[in-house]
Amino acid sequence: MKQSRLHDHHAKLQATFEEVTGWQVPLHYGDMLAEYRAVREAVGIADLSHRGKLRVTGDDRVKWLQSVISNDLLSLQPGQGRYSSFLTHKGKMLTYFRCYMQPEAVMLEDVGEIGDQTHAALRKFLLYGTKAKMENCRESWGLLLVSGPKATAAMKVAFGTDVGELKPVNFISAAIGGHTALVIRTEETGERDYEILIPSDGLVLAWERLLEAGVPHGITPVGSQACEALRIEA
Repeated sequence: MKQSRLHDHHAKLQATFEEVTGWQVPLHYGDMLAEYRAVREAVGIADLSHRGKLRVTGDDRVKWLQSVISNDLLSLQPGQGRYSSFLTHKGKMLTYFRCYMQPEAVMLEDVGEIGDQTHAALRKFLLYGTKAKMENCRESWGLLLVSGPKATAAMKVAFGTDVGELKPVNFISAAIGGHTALVIRTEETGERDYEILIPSDGLVLAWERLLEAGVPHGITPVGSQACEALRIEA
């Protein structure tokens, strides 16, 4: 079973784990209700590194994606994102994801959490002669979610980045421990939600900085059980 680079940190925090698409994921840290309340009243942090992540590069990256997914990418500028989905020829949804437009690539975050299957399905449409390359980043990139009314303040202290004016699904790039991360405004819990999409080698540092910066704001690690309750409620 696969594990996040933060697995040992979760274990030290007395996490109870569950299996999600072949990954060990924190279910809770002993008190699901306390985790829920932290997001509603202060700030919570969750490790979502098990989610699928794809990176598409090459001259035809936008043209190719435009031809196989359901939403329009042509109008996106660098720093902007958009929800989309991948359908069968009969219109059945296979998965849904968010697309993030970078100057030299398009990153896809598979919110449906079936990234390996999505990668395999999309590869079938990457025809010979198409100037596009798709990289499966599920293990090479990590993903953190920071949520709550005090999330903006914690993010600014941790990374020196003001994200208060970001619109939903848009992002900025930030240097974190020598790695270029995407700091994204997302919509997960109904509170202020931000994601840090970062190469896995920088994941531990990002987690530690956020925990330290969030102490005055009551930051609390949040497992999948509370995240799911928050998502459904939102």
